[in-house]
Amino acid sequence: MLPLTQTFNGPDTPGIRVHDVTESGFLIRLNEVRVNATVMSDGKHTTEKIGWLATTV
Repeated sequence: MLPLTQTFNGPDTPGIRVHDVTESGFLIRLNEVRVNATVMSDGKHTTEKIGWLATTV
């Protein structure tokens, strides 16, 4: 599973988290890497586009 952020629409850098990977699907979650020097994440983010590639090994 290879997810990539394709847009950067807000002032915060989006981090991508992938979980619940199965043979039939997966879930992707976005969170900010850092809001500012003192706040790591505030839970808010604008809409982003995520591209992904999934394959078998």
